[in-house]
Amino acid sequence: DFTPAQRMHAPEGSTHVSLTSGFLNLDFNSGAKDLRLSPIANLPIDHTTATVTLTPSAVPIGAGAQCYFLKVAFYQEVNGIQYPLNNGAYNALQLLEVL
Repeated sequence: DFTPAQRMHAPEGSTHVSLTSGFLNLDFNSGAKDLRLSPIANLPIDHTTATVTLTPSAVPIGAGAQCYFLKVAFYQEVNGIQYPLNNGAYNALQLLEVL
């Protein structure tokens, strides 16, 4: 369970946050790669608790290094439309683990 207003410090002006995970199999010797993304979890930045599951549609295949990423993107909703906050300047992509 994830409650955005309690578990993260959001940039001023943001109303929503999107979370996406990436699972990459990368073979450095051959250059072969397979990237799979999870569905995007888009949440209002408030005190509502939501269950967030960031599972890709399929497991990446290959014999290379397995890399796990998390992307966090902030948006501001205006008239029912979400716009990237400051053109994405506050977005982050983090490499979480390499196996």
